[in-house]
Amino acid sequence: EMLVESLQVFWPWEHWHSKFILVMDDSDMDRAVCAEMPSIVQCHFEAAPAFWSSFKDFKVNGVIMAMWSLFSADKYSDADYIALVDADVVFHTHGIPHLMFDRTKETRPIMFGTW
Repeated sequence: EMLVESLQVFWPWEHWHSKFILVMDDSDMDRAVCAEMPSIVQCHFEAAPAFWSSFKDFKVNGVIMAMWSLFSADKYSDADYIALVDADVVFHTHGIPHLMFDRTKETRPIMFGTW
């Protein structure tokens, strides 16, 4: 909820013709949550892959489903760049284009992360 609210305030919608795509479990609860989202949110629902049921003692939880969804993060968009954020992220500043892209020579994303 806070992620969506922060996107409404700080994401450069008019500069980037963006979509906010929320991938959720295919459950009644997640469908109800999506129905309450503002119009900037496009929801897609994913069920656990059928082959997971063949693994003995394999318990599917939200973390495993989230990691599985990352393998096909580009399935719902044809954008040049896709920003992946955790559900607990809150954007808190203006100037996101300058923080996310280097334009000194050619436009390219600035990557943050560690291995």
